[in-house]
Amino acid sequence: MTTPSEVLALARESGAQIVDLRFCDLPGLMQHFSVPISELSEQSFEDGFGFDGSSIRGFQEIQESDMLLVPDPGSAFVDPFTEHPTLSLICNIVDPITKERYTRDPRAIAFTGKKAASIWSACHRHAASHLAARPSATPASPKSSSSPHLPAQPAAIGASRTLTPASAPRSRPAIRQRSSRASRVHLVPIATPHEGVAPRL
Repeated sequence: MTTPSEVLALARESGAQIVDLRFCDLPGLMQHFSVPISELSEQSFEDGFGFDGSSIRGFQEIQESDMLLVPDPGSAFVDPFTEHPTLSLICNIVDPITKERYTRDPRAIAFTGKKAASIWSACHRHAASHLAARPSATPASPKSSSSPHLPAQPAAIGASRTLTPASAPRSRPAIRQRSSRASRVHLVPIATPHEGVAPRL
């Protein structure tokens, strides 16, 4: 990883005159502003550079607009397309009071997602190693159906069985049917399914 001292050495070797501080806004557009190379020191990578957050869409309101840009030393490169030698640095956006990363900074969002993914991966590896080291369980021998704590085993499909009084088909009760005459009511028995006879109406 590049250190702040290595970034300053790169600036001296390239003869940089300007430091271009770059950051990304919430919609994804790269923003930047420049300061003289004399403003850059090793302390700048800790204290950062102040800027107005209310001028960036999706960031702060005017009453809380003070924000900090903290350069990432690993992002330093010399811009080959500028008229004057320029050292470019991509920055992280930091709250000036809490010193925490700004939640609307796309770099902070990506950092949080990467951290969460690494935690999930570590948990997954731990669970996999725990399951691999676990001894395999010996299958229990089947118990007899005569055990008082277990229900009787169901009969195989298609197996013949003897009908007991409890399992034998019961005759269906008769229903009351009103005849065409309003004064007469008589009972008509309903045919059971095995008789194959439609009910008489």
